[in-house]
Amino acid sequence: MRKNTFLSTALVLFLSLCMNITAFASPKTAHEAVGLFQGAELSQTYDGNNLTFSFPGNQTLTDSYNALTRVWSKVFPACSPAEVSSTFSRTGDLTLHFTMNQEQLQTCINRQDAVDRWASDAAKVIFPNGLSKRDALQTACLHLGRNYHFNADISREQLKQAQGAYYLITTGEGVCASFAKAFCALVKAIPFNPATAVVDWNCEDPIFTEPVLVQNEIHQWNAVQDTDGAWYYYDSSQIAMYGN
Repeated sequence: MRKNTFLSTALVLFLSLCMNITAFASPKTAHEAVGLFQGAELSQTYDGNNLTFSFPGNQTLTDSYNALTRVWSKVFPACSPAEVSSTFSRTGDLTLHFTMNQEQLQTCINRQDAVDRWASDAAKVIFPNGLSKRDALQTACLHLGRNYHFNADISREQLKQAQGAYYLITTGEGVCASFAKAFCALVKAIPFNPATAVVDWNCEDPIFTEPVLVQNEIHQWNAVQDTDGAWYYYDSSQIAMYGN
């Protein structure tokens, strides 16, 4: 865990975008997933089989992918578009398109559900009653870093799959994106008592922490804002690589 009060402008912008995302329940059917995507700000069409997102022709591929990822995280926070397709197409008017079919959509639904169930089961074992929020976050980071392997020699095809948490929990290894998304899922499964701010599995109306993903061109990690306004960041993939 690191405390960083003076985050860079770009990092603050990314965190602000993430923190403003409305929380959605994970979809259980393709119809639910399409409905959640259609409530997002991107231009999109659905023909009953293919869901296509469109981006302005004057927008770079990187900016388009980042826009897609922000919307994607609303519906499938444990997954990445790269797991099902990494291809953008361009039409005559230079508009960029990202398309996934019904089967690919179902793959994301199944993987998100698997990660949610893994996180729910693991949290009950890892985080005892009475654990403070800060200790719980540190425990989550250490658990992932000590129990899963960072694969520095991953193949290009495996790297696409490893952009989501599903790869980590099913293979026991992953890359920074796998660890970061798994951390989000695990932490979001921890119930805190609003009156005491400690883990409380018996609380009737608990509150939950929403970590955010932070990234640059080569790395992805997590950040959580404390009540004092400072950002604390967590990088379980670094623990997996170098120890704590």
